[in-house]
Amino acid sequence: AGRLAYAMTGEDNSRHLAAVEGIRAVGGYLFAHPDAAARIAPDAMVYYPQGFHLAAALLDTFLRSSTAPGGPASTLNHYLGWALAAYALLVLAVVWAAGRVAGRLLDPLRAFALAGAVTALALGSELTRFVVYGYPGESLGLALTAVLVALVCRPVGRTGPQLCLLGALCVGVGFAYLMFLPVAGVLAAAWLGRN
Repeated sequence: AGRLAYAMTGEDNSRHLAAVEGIRAVGGYLFAHPDAAARIAPDAMVYYPQGFHLAAALLDTFLRSSTAPGGPASTLNHYLGWALAAYALLVLAVVWAAGRVAGRLLDPLRAFALAGAVTALALGSELTRFVVYGYPGESLGLALTAVLVALVCRPVGRTGPQLCLLGALCVGVGFAYLMFLPVAGVLAAAWLGRN
């Protein structure tokens, strides 16, 4: 009951849970199966960016070793686990990006202090609303955007791998949460123009 009440704060978690389970039920993106999706997920979620939802549904299917729906408590627990994993990835990406941008200025003690400070800020700031109010797609998209920012600020040594990384990150951002794609595109274009 406590987890259910927690997931209903702001109501977005319930919609995202329905989208994940809808994708598992129809076997793909909801917008590709609108008639079947209408019976499972809210109308607003049929055309919502579904990168996180597809990834969570696919990983959950592997975890369960079945496409059959799980029980309500199990399904909620799995969804909350994937949402927390997306947020944890965001925190790790921001910590890594801060260290990457700082680069050679960090000795081990400063690196540890920076990682601790960034983690504390991420866990004690407004970013935690991503979990509470149910923004798992934004968490995943922002994690990829943070990595992209770090690689634009401090590129890898060779041009070929840098192009591949920026291209893959732009595709990942578009997959995870396409509303961040204009920012990712401008960052990638700025790096291309500079180089």
